[in-house]
Amino acid sequence: MQLCLEGADATWFYLDGSSMRLNASNGRSLDREELESPVLMVSLICAEDGSAPIEYRVIVQVLNENDNRPRFRGDPILTHNVSELVAVHSVVFSTQAEDADGDTLMYVIDATSPDARFFRIDLPNSGRVVLARPLDFESRRSLEVVVTAV
Repeated sequence: MQLCLEGADATWFYLDGSSMRLNASNGRSLDREELESPVLMVSLICAEDGSAPIEYRVIVQVLNENDNRPRFRGDPILTHNVSELVAVHSVVFSTQAEDADGDTLMYVIDATSPDARFFRIDLPNSGRVVLARPLDFESRRSLEVVVTAV
């Protein structure tokens, strides 16, 4: 029996005996963002002497892996002055991050932040941080919160 691979994406595969394997290595990685299409298609042709060849189509869907961590624009540590008179549910600051994969980012407040209870995220993908409870300058002069982009 003879086996061969054909098609535009055939270079992504190779035959190892009777097994078909993905042709990826350190020098050539499979990255969905760099592919023309997230689907690889190849034809496996099986031929035997005296018989008509049989074609099997193999379709591989390349899933997206978050291989680039989001990065905040500008300085990752920000200081904001907020008046104690700011109304609860008001936006006190905004932050934005970028993702090299082009994925939609969501922002979350780290619940282990010392003052996380004072804040919440307006909408998960907005980056707007909202005051969740009243401020009192006499009892607390500074607050610390950690916002993470995922």
